[in-house]
Amino acid sequence: MQAGFPKRLVLAVGGVVVFLTILVLRHDPHAPRQTTILEEINNTTLGFEKIFVVGLPSRTDRRDGMALQAALSNLEIDFVDGVKDSNVAEKAIPKAENVEHVRGPSLGSWRGHLNAIQHIVRQNLSSALILEDDVDWDVRLRGQLRDFALATHALVQPLRAGRGRFADATFPGRADGAPSPALELDSEQLPATVPPTTSPYGDGWDVLWIGHCGMHFPFDNGPVPRGRVIHRDDVTVPRREHLWTFNIPFTLPLRRQSLRRPQGATPHCSARAPGLFHHHRTVGPEKEASDIGNHGDGFRTRAGTDMVRFSTRLNADVLLAGGTAYTDQFPD
Repeated sequence: MQAGFPKRLVLAVGGVVVFLTILVLRHDPHAPRQTTILEEINNTTLGFEKIFVVGLPSRTDRRDGMALQAALSNLEIDFVDGVKDSNVAEKAIPKAENVEHVRGPSLGSWRGHLNAIQHIVRQNLSSALILEDDVDWDVRLRGQLRDFALATHALVQPLRAGRGRFADATFPGRADGAPSPALELDSEQLPATVPPTTSPYGDGWDVLWIGHCGMHFPFDNGPVPRGRVIHRDDVTVPRREHLWTFNIPFTLPLRRQSLRRPQGATPHCSARAPGLFHHHRTVGPEKEASDIGNHGDGFRTRAGTDMVRFSTRLNADVLLAGGTAYTDQFPD
């Protein structure tokens, strides 16, 4: 990675990913309170330098919704104009021999996300969160991100007493791809690790996949680290019958091809399942729900957000009134 280029990118894509040890310092009770890096999650950009929202300028309805959600969640966002596929020149599309490149609305979506990444490079940002303009999140987002950060520390930060060792024996990856047991850690019993210094989500990551349409765990015979943190009885997660299941390996191979570290080192991605950002679907014609896929000719009579219990969008009235009696989309 060249000097000046961003080292980290956070994706919350698909309509748009697990848990720090707070270092307790002895101090004068009258001295200013010490702030830990973990508390940066509470700032207006959730611990990243910026939050970008990608979407077509013509979808003013979505920008209105995102502006309201951001205000209700005390977030600062920057809109990045999406692109229609008809405005992407054929010569500007990366190609591989004997491989058909993406076409149609997905091509425009790809270009819109590249425009967001271009902003990151030009502004020399150390990290950024990229969202799409139709996503929604739980009113407890910062608490969810704190749990996620503590998990990433357990997986990518060196053990405090480990002399450079990691809790996950498969991290940062085995070049030979030899099978080894997958580490499963309980979120309530995480190992003590070296506190991060560059990001509340840890020092050793390149991509955080915290919003997605689906993913699978790394295969046992591959070189990808297989450690995971299990958060049992998470009250923010709907019951199993309300969750999606997937068997498709989505974009992992493409991501590994398109992101490289210096000297060919493997980029590191931490993901969360289920994700924290999901499609919000408003009342109205189904065909207007997406600018990419075909959602049919029906009419949606009730707004909803996939796999989010206390939806920020659906609880806007409660938040505006300063209340806490949130509507639960998927009550137990």
